[in-house]
Amino acid sequence: MTHAEHLAAHPGDRKTGFKTTSTHLRQTLIALAAGLVGVGTSHAGDGAGLLQPLELKASVERWRLPAGETMGMSALGVSKKITEQWSLGVESRAAISGERGGFITLGVSSDYVQPVANKLALEAGLSLGAGGGRGGAYLSGGGLITHAHAGLRYDLGRLGWLSGGVSSVRFPNGGVIRSTQPYLGYSLPFDALMVPGAAIGEPARTRWSDIAGYTPRQHQVFWVARQQHSPGATGRVGGGAAGRTGLIGAEWRTLLDDGWFVKLESEGAASGQSAGYMQILAGGGRVFPLTPQSRLVASLSLGGGGGGGVDTGGGLLVDGALGWQYQLSRQWLAELSASRLSSPSSSFRASSLDLRLGYQFGAARTSGSIAPASDGSLQSHSLRLRTGLQNYRGASPNWRTQPQQGVSNLALQLDYMVSPHWYLSGQGVAAQDGGAGAYMAGLLGAGARAPLSQRVFAEAELLAGAAGGGGLNTGSGLATQANLNLGVQLSPALALVASLGRMQAANGEFRAKVAGLSLAYSLNAFTPQPAGR
Repeated sequence: MTHAEHLAAHPGDRKTGFKTTSTHLRQTLIALAAGLVGVGTSHAGDGAGLLQPLELKASVERWRLPAGETMGMSALGVSKKITEQWSLGVESRAAISGERGGFITLGVSSDYVQPVANKLALEAGLSLGAGGGRGGAYLSGGGLITHAHAGLRYDLGRLGWLSGGVSSVRFPNGGVIRSTQPYLGYSLPFDALMVPGAAIGEPARTRWSDIAGYTPRQHQVFWVARQQHSPGATGRVGGGAAGRTGLIGAEWRTLLDDGWFVKLESEGAASGQSAGYMQILAGGGRVFPLTPQSRLVASLSLGGGGGGGVDTGGGLLVDGALGWQYQLSRQWLAELSASRLSSPSSSFRASSLDLRLGYQFGAARTSGSIAPASDGSLQSHSLRLRTGLQNYRGASPNWRTQPQQGVSNLALQLDYMVSPHWYLSGQGVAAQDGGAGAYMAGLLGAGARAPLSQRVFAEAELLAGAAGGGGLNTGSGLATQANLNLGVQLSPALALVASLGRMQAANGEFRAKVAGLSLAYSLNAFTPQPAGR
């Protein structure tokens, strides 16, 4: 609902202004509690309460650093509305100007929006995260970051929201960054079909064609491996050639009409001499059909990246790619592409050969465009989002530059439940304490799950990915982690999960015992069933 629609439906709000604040606050607390325990809220007119409002958010601001230095930061996140005013989400920030390319943070956010006039609203938010980058513990200390903002947003109708105001950032665990500055933001609301706390594989009680205002899309998720080469004798901080670097990560694509798509990807260094290098890129592209099974794919992305001694200047990266995609089966596809990555603010340039293995779901593709399932049926996808802490304790003498000090990390984990007993997992980890503020890891893997009682379950996970920075001796960056988890189901949607594990570098001295505690939120998402199934 836009602010104009809100005021039309509640004309008294124009006159009373904030007199309704106590009522809104009471409704907010009730709805927030209901959302957290998995009761959910119904949305009139969607046929089954499946249509849930989400928001894609982006912002830019410039932080002030010591000695008169500044660092331009961009933020990208997604949030889910809990009530008409409150939303919860996840976000990432990356340096895009200045001299600190590779400064990246991950975190969770909470936002509040209060309409005050036609198309105008107050907004405020608080986020908690972890990260750092070029500059190490001097800038970010242990890595913990708090970020608050307050301002105004203007309703652009179908184009989304434009906002601006003042933000404040702090790194309280020994960091020197304390900055207050203006920000400019943009938000794009969208809807997804989901219910909290549903059982794995639970069918939808309606069809997508019965839901007013819902547009079906096809989505693809890729496992990505990039072999990147920087020619010449430049590319590293202080001089020298960046050389060859192997990157691994993941990518998400949503296909639009007529073969166009939008994408988000993230990779980290797993081989070469640039452990700690990471990049986060967002952009779009187009698919051109060649045969019924093969397509030409072209894309262009912007983002932030750096670290691992790679000189990306202020951090802004531009990535262009051209590739060939082949349909292996109805759901699975492979893609081989060549890409060119460059930093506008430094001499860093790199060419890469990229391999992607993808899984697609949602509406079916017809001649490069999108066609919904003919019968309007929905396919279920059971997901789990875990947020919590992981603590490392050294299991080898030279696991980090400060071997006697442990590292505490913020962890964000997304699980796809393939069946009641198996799941795939993607996990992002960033140091928040222990003087390792530049450390980050991105891991992919799988887990097995077994119920021990009606509310208690056990899990085993095996993960691999890229890790580096913060003085942890991860060698080339490739690392593996094995976990044993014990969980207690607090409600249909919420669970508390404790874990013990071990993480180690494939060719470095990093070895660590891992203990974790996370809060897990489960939901069922639905997409149109592909035609012919």
